[in-house]
Amino acid sequence: MHIVTMIGNQQVGKTALCTLWTTKKTCTSYVNTFFVEHYLLSNLTIYDTPSLERFHSKIESYYASTDVFVLVGNEDLDHDKWWARIRPLAPEASWLFVWTGTTACPKRRKWASVHGITVAYVDLRDVEQSAAALQQLEKLASNHAPRPERVPLGYYEYLVDGARQWIPCV
Repeated sequence: MHIVTMIGNQQVGKTALCTLWTTKKTCTSYVNTFFVEHYLLSNLTIYDTPSLERFHSKIESYYASTDVFVLVGNEDLDHDKWWARIRPLAPEASWLFVWTGTTACPKRRKWASVHGITVAYVDLRDVEQSAAALQQLEKLASNHAPRPERVPLGYYEYLVDGARQWIPCV
């Protein structure tokens, strides 16, 4: 299992990409993300993070455990505030920049190239383009050692009940 964290400004398509990758269905409406949402694929756990800082409660713990950051953007800039802020927190993580804009992005391509960041172009209405970006993501993730499978919280009670017989009463 590899940990992937989606980051980027508002209305760039982070949640739409997660939906495409997990359901193979396009998303036609915009919904603001208020908390970290989890998406599971066979070999990836994807954290879709909110863009607005007021919703960033304890988000650094997600950043620190990330194998690959997916930076989603649709504005052609020669810098990126997300990368500048997060890179020092997770220096070993890989990065994928997903361009969801409708025009060319020469400044972003150059910026990504300077920083050794892989670039993918995705029209959020195109399932095949999103699948190609997912393949690039999986390739980047494979450069990291897999993490142990996480136990779903539904198993917590089962595990606690099984352990109670071994814990002495106080």
